[in-house]
Amino acid sequence: MSAQPEVQPSEHKRYLKWHNKIGYGSGDVAGNVVYALLSAFVMIYLTDTMGLNPGVIGTLIMIARLFDGVSDIFFGNLIDRTKTKMGKARPWMLWAYLGCVAALIATFSIPVSLSQTAQYAWFFIAYTLLNAVFFT
Repeated sequence: MSAQPEVQPSEHKRYLKWHNKIGYGSGDVAGNVVYALLSAFVMIYLTDTMGLNPGVIGTLIMIARLFDGVSDIFFGNLIDRTKTKMGKARPWMLWAYLGCVAALIATFSIPVSLSQTAQYAWFFIAYTLLNAVFFT
């Protein structure tokens, strides 16, 4: 029986180049911009501009976030079953931006001509779609 050679730890440390660090660190900038926009302005917009009840809006946001957790499972399975030349996730990422743009515009474009209940429904659908498409 031959003894296996002992593995010595390398004394030479390899560091990432600066452009790799910048590229990796900036990968989620778009996600954080949308999250900051929604967190900072959606409640103020809906309560101060649209005149909607903050308690109802907070509840709808919570329910939309719970739905986002469920939709992640669905979209994960969908991505896992995708087989293209571009890979599994890339086609979905390339086309998802259209849904993100539409849902973001719809979130902040609630028609004032609708009844208050319809405005709540409009916001809930748009915000839920935005969470499902963007944060997955």
